[in-house]
Amino acid sequence: MALAKKDLENIGEVVEIKVSKGIGLLRLEMNQRFDAADTKNEAGNQAILRKIEEIKTNGI
Repeated sequence: MALAKKDLENIGEVVEIKVSKGIGLLRLEMNQRFDAADTKNEAGNQAILRKIEEIKTNGI
């Protein structure tokens, strides 16, 4: 089955759109993971700072 040039151009555009969407979704997912990691790290940092203050106040 031979495809016309216009058919090939349309297929190319569809593939390009799907790849763009895939890359966009991958970026979004990675950003969400980084945000979650930052939130978790910040919570850990706050816990460490509270413990340091507790040790300063009460001693070891």
